[in-house]
Amino acid sequence: MGLNEAILFDALNFTLFLFMALCYAFLLKRRISKVVGRWFVFLLIITSYSSYNIMVAPVHDYNQVISRTFMYHQKIFGPFNLVDVLFIVTIAFFSYKLIYITRYYKKITFNNLGVKIVLNREFMVFFISFFSFILWNYFNDKNFDFGSEFIYYRGLIYFLGAILALRFDVNNKVSVKDIFSFFLIIDALNLVSGFVATQLFSNYVWFRYVFKVTIINQDSISSFVSIYSIVAIVAIFRYREMKKTIGGFNLFICFAILILSQINFYKGLILSMSIVIMIYSVSLVLAKKKTISLTIIILLGIVPLTLLALSKSDKFSDTALATRSVQTLDYIEYLNTQTPLQYIIGTGLGSTYPYYHQDLDRGATKEVDVESGNERRSIQVPYLNIYKASGLLGGLAYTLLSLIALFLLVKSIINEENVLIQALLLFLITRLYNGTGLMTPFPVIIFVVRTIYLIYVSKCESSQDERNYERN
Repeated sequence: MGLNEAILFDALNFTLFLFMALCYAFLLKRRISKVVGRWFVFLLIITSYSSYNIMVAPVHDYNQVISRTFMYHQKIFGPFNLVDVLFIVTIAFFSYKLIYITRYYKKITFNNLGVKIVLNREFMVFFISFFSFILWNYFNDKNFDFGSEFIYYRGLIYFLGAILALRFDVNNKVSVKDIFSFFLIIDALNLVSGFVATQLFSNYVWFRYVFKVTIINQDSISSFVSIYSIVAIVAIFRYREMKKTIGGFNLFICFAILILSQINFYKGLILSMSIVIMIYSVSLVLAKKKTISLTIIILLGIVPLTLLALSKSDKFSDTALATRSVQTLDYIEYLNTQTPLQYIIGTGLGSTYPYYHQDLDRGATKEVDVESGNERRSIQVPYLNIYKASGLLGGLAYTLLSLIALFLLVKSIINEENVLIQALLLFLITRLYNGTGLMTPFPVIIFVVRTIYLIYVSKCESSQDERNYERN
């Protein structure tokens, strides 16, 4: 099938599944949509079904506007796309409503200490990056192109808009299981639509080592695919508790998504799941639980199979790793030309550094960016982008706060507290490593907010259960 025909058929596919998701949310599950927040649900669906980083080479390389990318790549005015406008309008409307109509300043309560620590970590890197970018412009006689840095600050707009659109009320008639299932069905429909799209664009999608991709939207991996994969990994350790919390059918879908993510071989997700397994294994050893032996057997089976599949692909050694090594070496070489202060506070996410070597991985850099100049902004190496954004100062703060959050999490695992909260915190701690969750030009952040909301509701439900138990 030619590219134009694939674009046409995918437009029908995209529209159909988007319509199905909206009907499910606002007709079949309107009670849950009302509890969560109707406008938040609407934003969640239209932003997650659309693609910022689509895995179709010709469309991705030139930011081509098609039905699936329209929300992100069609400029409305200046640098603002339709998603930006929607979230800016959301902030303005809900702020006006809360202050002038209801005359009520919405109190947003983050009732989990781990969430507060993670958010402090994100904001700390955020502010250091802002000032380091200003100094980088000054020392390099740049023209203070804040548009470059603003690309990464869109995440803050998405964060504020999503928080304001959410309802933080607790409804005893809607359980955590209901809300989790609601989100899961919406995301599952999204994955099915994406799978159909990869078949339509079969001649143009990427190979991930030995397989063609079956997830059309790369940002899905960083968001809900990671969440459900981590839920499934945690369920290996505490199956009964997780099944009771989210339901057996929902857990089955989570395991299916975990398998799908492994077929697509995303290194960042594999790294995160390895960290999750290590954290849980250490926690169970400290708690002296015998179930650790089964997990080790599973781990010893998964890792060799993954490495075996990767080793059969020359791309594993010649492109993916080589490209990341090149980006790292290029930035270090460039940093050596800067002032010593930049080692301490970084250069900001919006700063650029030269191509001393060419990327080998065609998915690492878009052709439109290569043609527009000989500089790049991002480093696609886990955690290294944190150093680029905020230097040693931000890196140390990020590490310290992450360790504190991990300490609280390990304590929670040992005490056998709410298993869903543990899985969601593991997502927040381990997956927001490339930049920060609050500094992404695409709304992975809306899934961060959704995760915080699920933790909030789970915490409230657990507290209510404890009070009921004490009364009895």
